[in-house]
Amino acid sequence: MNHVMTKRPHTLFDYLRSKYRIRSDRRLAALLELSPPYLSKLRAGERKELAVMALAVHEVFGMPFAEIRRLTGSDLRGTRSKAGEI
Repeated sequence: MNHVMTKRPHTLFDYLRSKYRIRSDRRLAALLELSPPYLSKLRAGERKELAVMALAVHEVFGMPFAEIRRLTGSDLRGTRSKAGEI
């Protein structure tokens, strides 16, 4: 199973809220078209699907994936199987 792990999802959310003057996680979730509980779980590290969130951030804010990786401490690539493994 491929899990994309992140070390600091809260750093990205705090950065977005500060840069775009978003007053709450509820509003940030609405902008990213994520449910507030889902965003809360991502922030707390209870959910590890960073790729979904990274794509939403990229689409909504135009943030390059390299910047998302830098802020979260993640490579966004997850694990890859060796050739011939499925």
